[in-house]
Amino acid sequence: MAPSLAYACLKTIPFHKEEAIGHLHFLKPAFEWQSTLDYLTDPLPGYLSEGVDLLRGLDDIEGRMEDDAAYENMWDFLDDLHTLTSTRVKDFHFQVRMSLYSLFKFAWGVQLVSVSEDCRKLPDIFLWGTHLLSFPGFTMDANLL
Repeated sequence: MAPSLAYACLKTIPFHKEEAIGHLHFLKPAFEWQSTLDYLTDPLPGYLSEGVDLLRGLDDIEGRMEDDAAYENMWDFLDDLHTLTSTRVKDFHFQVRMSLYSLFKFAWGVQLVSVSEDCRKLPDIFLWGTHLLSFPGFTMDANLL
């Protein structure tokens, strides 16, 4: 299926405001229980990601729902929730999985590999199986896999 068709399908799922609010109210106590909440909100010096206040983020998403036109469909609501909990958090210990995200898998039909010409130079990026096999001096060593 074309990714554009799958995405268009996801955008047709109606938004149900009361269910969405109930979902946020269900998540809030779980977020409050998160042991790294303080560090996520106010990271220690040297932390590589900016801070994110998860509880305020939930409140912000709920506040957007006061405007009945804020979310045209369920996908847009879950996209905001995903951005808050995954894209902004950048912490693999904290995850919220949403069922709509598993309906379709958006994936490239190719694999990328990086190869250094001499193991000292920075690697170049190649599509697996195309230019890689014709790379000067490249041989596949099964011991390296």
